[in-house]
Amino acid sequence: MINKSQSFGRLRLALLAAALPFLGLSSQAQSPVTQGLIAYWNFDKSDFKDSVGEFNGTENGSDAIAFTAGKGGFGQSMILDGVDQYVEITGGEPDDLAFEGGSMSVAGWFKVAAFDKSWQALIAKGEGSNWRVHRRGGESGFAHAGGVGEGPAGGAVDDGEWHHFVAISDVDAANFGTALYVDGVQYTKFDSAPALAANGKRVMIGENPDALGRTWNGELDDIGIWNRVLKEDEIAQLFANGNGKAISAFFAPEVDTDKDGLPDWWETKFGLNINDAADAKADSNGNGYDNTKEFALGLDPTDTTRPAVLSAASNAGFDMVTLTFSKPLDGTGAALASNYSISPALAITAVTYKNKVVTLTTAKQKVDTAYTVTLKGIKDVSNFEVAAADRAVTFYSYTMLRQGVLRFSYYSDIPGTPVDNLWADPKFPDSPDMEQAVFSFNSRDAFPDDSHENYGAQIEGYVSPTESGQYHFFLRSDDASELYISTDDSVGGLQYVAWQTGCCNAFEEPGADYTTFDPISMTAGKKYFVRLIYKEGGGGDYGQVAWRKEGDATPAASLTPIPGIYLSSAVDLPAPAEGGFVTQAPAVSAKNVSPVPQVTIVHRDGKSAWTAANTSIKFDGAAVTSSFSKVGNVATITYKGSGILASESEHTVTLGYPDPAGKAATTSWTFTTTKYKGPALDSVGGVAGLIKGSADLSPDASGFSGKPGDRAVDLGMGGENQSVLIPDASFLNAATAQADELTFSIWIKKYDIADNSAFWADSPSSSGGQRGFQAHTPWSNNAVYFDTAGCCDGATQRISAGIDTFPGYTGDETWWTENWHHFAFTKKGSNKKIWIDGKLFLEGENTSPLPSDFSQIWLGAEGGGPNAGSSHNMHGLLDDYSVFGTALAEADIVKLAGGSVPTTLAASTKILAYWDFNKLSETSSPATLANGLKAYWSFDGNLNDPVGKFNGTARGTAPIAYGAGKAGQGLVLDGSNFVEITGGNNKDLQFPGGSMSIGGWFKVGAFDKDW
Repeated sequence: MINKSQSFGRLRLALLAAALPFLGLSSQAQSPVTQGLIAYWNFDKSDFKDSVGEFNGTENGSDAIAFTAGKGGFGQSMILDGVDQYVEITGGEPDDLAFEGGSMSVAGWFKVAAFDKSWQALIAKGEGSNWRVHRRGGESGFAHAGGVGEGPAGGAVDDGEWHHFVAISDVDAANFGTALYVDGVQYTKFDSAPALAANGKRVMIGENPDALGRTWNGELDDIGIWNRVLKEDEIAQLFANGNGKAISAFFAPEVDTDKDGLPDWWETKFGLNINDAADAKADSNGNGYDNTKEFALGLDPTDTTRPAVLSAASNAGFDMVTLTFSKPLDGTGAALASNYSISPALAITAVTYKNKVVTLTTAKQKVDTAYTVTLKGIKDVSNFEVAAADRAVTFYSYTMLRQGVLRFSYYSDIPGTPVDNLWADPKFPDSPDMEQAVFSFNSRDAFPDDSHENYGAQIEGYVSPTESGQYHFFLRSDDASELYISTDDSVGGLQYVAWQTGCCNAFEEPGADYTTFDPISMTAGKKYFVRLIYKEGGGGDYGQVAWRKEGDATPAASLTPIPGIYLSSAVDLPAPAEGGFVTQAPAVSAKNVSPVPQVTIVHRDGKSAWTAANTSIKFDGAAVTSSFSKVGNVATITYKGSGILASESEHTVTLGYPDPAGKAATTSWTFTTTKYKGPALDSVGGVAGLIKGSADLSPDASGFSGKPGDRAVDLGMGGENQSVLIPDASFLNAATAQADELTFSIWIKKYDIADNSAFWADSPSSSGGQRGFQAHTPWSNNAVYFDTAGCCDGATQRISAGIDTFPGYTGDETWWTENWHHFAFTKKGSNKKIWIDGKLFLEGENTSPLPSDFSQIWLGAEGGGPNAGSSHNMHGLLDDYSVFGTALAEADIVKLAGGSVPTTLAASTKILAYWDFNKLSETSSPATLANGLKAYWSFDGNLNDPVGKFNGTARGTAPIAYGAGKAGQGLVLDGSNFVEITGGNNKDLQFPGGSMSIGGWFKVGAFDKDW
C-alpha cells in the first residue's frame, strides 16, 4: 500500500530546500552557512515562528513560556521550566524534518538551569532511527542520536553557562556517521553511517515526542536545522570563539528605515515610528530603559506589568521558603539576602533564584507559625519592582500530623537499583536525609516528578480497613521494591509479602510477584503496620501500593494507591499547614482545555478543615452552584456548567476557602479553551462535536450519500492535529452501567492506509491509554482492531483480523480512496462483532465488561494521555457517526450500510447520539456579535471609538472628508492622508499569541500604488 504521507513529505522537503532563497533569504545575500537552512527559531519576537520556512511552533505547558535576555548579542532566549513546557513544531508536515534516508544538522545555544531528570531532550524528532539531542541516563554531558546508535556523552555541560551545540547525521559517513560538537569542537562521534527514518511525529524543542516527560529545564536560543552536513569552518563561524554569531547575522541586513538601530519589524511590533529616529532614545514604558536598551536586552518596551508573588510556601525541614513570582526577575537583586526580611524574626542564611522562584534558606522555623516576608528592591528583567501589594507576603510553617499520613524517609546518594544497596547503606534505616508525610500509599506525594536519582526510600505506618475481610495488596515501583505487612500494629509482626526486581509494571492480578499470592485477613478498625522499601537508580522513580477486598471486581490495572482515610503514622510528621491540592482542573494557565465548562478541585485538609459552608466557586466572576463531598480529610468541589465555551476563550476560576488560620481567603487562576470549529451538534441530545486542527467540513454533496446537503468531516492528508473531539461522552455511561452492550457506527473514506484510529472513546479506568471503546480501520499493517475496556489482551479486550480477509476487499488502493465504506462495531456481553458494508467481518469473545466512566471521544485520532488528538490521525473523510445503547441486529446494520438515517431505526435500538456533519452550529447571532468587540469606528462625522478608547487622529497633508457611506457617513481618503489610532496603548490591539477579527465596508477610489 502506498503511504502518501511519506512520499508527500519527501517531495515537500525537496521543494522547501529549493525554495529557501524565497523564504526570507535572498539568493544574493545567502551565505554558505545558510545554504540548506530549512528552519530557524531565534525567539527574538517573543514567539515560536520559523524565520526562514513554515515550521512555526506551538507552546505547551501549564504556564506560558517566558522569554528573557539571551546570550549577549542574541536578543531574546526562551526559558523552559522543566515541568511541562515545550514547543511542538506544528507548521509543515510531521516528517518534513525527518530527513528520511538523508543527512541533517541541527545547531543552537543552550544553558542548563538543572539536569533534574535522567533523560532531558533539548530538541528531538523521536527514538530509534529518528534524531534527538539530549541529556542521557543521568549523565552530566550530552548525547546525540541521528539514525544510528547513540554516540557517547561528553563532558559536563550543566554549569549554568551558555554553550553552543551542533548535532550532525551524515548519510555518506565521510568523516563520521553522527557527531556532536559543543563549543566549537567535536564532543562525541559515532562512525557508522546513519539511516534516518520517518515516524509521523512532530519535532519538539524541549521534549521528546517518542518518550514524553523528558522536558528541558533551562534556556534555549538561536536554533537552526539544515538538510545537509555543516562543515567545521561553518561550526567555527557560528561559535565565534565563544562570542557566538546568530544565524540571522548571515542573512541580508534587517531593514532600518530611520537608521536608529531599531529594525523596522521591532518598531512596528511595538508601535514606534519607523521614520522617527528620536524614538530610539524614548522610554516607552517608564522603566528607566530607553528603547535601544529594550531592544538590546530582548525586552518588550510596552510592558508595564509589575511582577507579583504567586505563592509563598515553607518545607518539611522547617528551614526553607519558596517564593514563586509571575515574571522572570533580575537575578542579581533576587539573589541578595539583604533584599528580604522575615517576621517574627527569622534569620536568612542563603538565597537562590531560578526560573521565577526564589528559595530562602532560614533558621529553624517554629511549627504552626505564620511568618511575613518583606521584600525590597526585587525587580523583574524589565526593571520594574515587585507590586507594592506583594512586598509583604505571608507563609505558614508546616504543621504536624499523624492521621491520614504515612512516614516517607529519603536516603540520598545511593547508586544502583537493587533494594540490597539501600539495606547496605549505613544511613538506613535510622538516619534519613529527609522525612515527611505522604497522604496516600504513594511516593508521588513526596516526590511528584522524576527529578531525584540514585536514592532509596521507605514508606511506613498503619493501614486500617473499615470493613473486615480478605485483602490483596498490589505493588508497583521504579526501580526495585519490597513490601512488608504485619499481622498486627507491631514492627515485629512484619511479613515479606510482595516484591519487584525491576521497574515499571502496572498493578497486576494475583499471581505476580508484586501482588500478594494469598489474601490477608483483616479486621475493621484494627491497625496493621506496613512498610514499603524501594530503590531508585535513574529515570522514573516511585513506589505505590494499592489494595482490594475479595469480591471487589475492580481490575488491578484500575486500582489507585491506598488513600489517607485508611492510613496513620506512628509518629508526628510535618505537613503543609495549608493542606494541598490533589486535583486542580483546569490547571493554572492551562491551555487547550475542553470547552465543556467543568471545574474539579480535590483538596487535602491542612490545619483548617474545608467544608461546604466555607468553600465556594466563582466562574468568570459570577457565583455558581457547586457540589461538595468529603472522604476523610479530602474534599472534592465540582462545578459543571451548561453549554459550550467559545473557541480559544479565556476564563477565570475563583475559589473561596479557609486559610490555615481559618480566615476566609480566595485564589484565582485562568485557563484558555481549545481552538476548534463548530461545534457540530448531535441530533439526539445536542452533544457537541468540535472540529479540531486542520479538519473541516467537506464541500456540499461530498458526504457518503453524494446528495446535495450531505457533507462530511475532511481530516485531510496529515495537517495540524486533525480530528473531531466530543468533549463530553458521559451520555454513554448510563447505558453501559445498565448493560454490557454498545454499538458505534461510522462511514469512512480514506486517502491512505497509515497508523491511525477511527475513533477512541476515553475511559480513565481502561488500560492502553484509556482505551474504553476503540478501533483501527485498519492500522498500517492492514489489520482491523477493535478494543474495549483496555488493550490489548485477545481474551478480554481485543478482536482483530486483516482487512484482506474481508470478501469484498479488492486489495487495491482505490477501494479506500474512491469509495465510502460503512463500519459498525458491536459488543453484547462477551460477544463482539465488526461489520463492514453491512456484512459480518469478524466475531469474537472478550470477557472484560464495558466501563461506565467514559469521558470524551476522539474521531480520527488517538485519545488518552498527554498527546490526545495529536497522534495517529486518520487521513480521509468521516461521516454519519452514531452510537446506540444496544448491540444492533444484522437487519439494522444492513439498513445503516444501505444509507438509512440512524434516527429512523426502531426505538428499540436505543440511539444515544448521531452526528451527520452536514453543518456547524451557529456560535453567534446578530444579538451577540458585540461579544468581544474591542474597537469600532462608524465615521459618522468623527474618528471616535464609541465602544472603547481607541479614538483616531487624522494624519496627512489634506484634511479628511466624510461622505455618504454604506450606513450613515463614511470616511473618504484621498491616497495622501490616513487615520492613526492614538487612543489606548500601543500594544492593546496587537493580540500577541491570540486570535482576532477585523471587519468593515470599503470602496476603492483607485489602486494607484503597488502596495
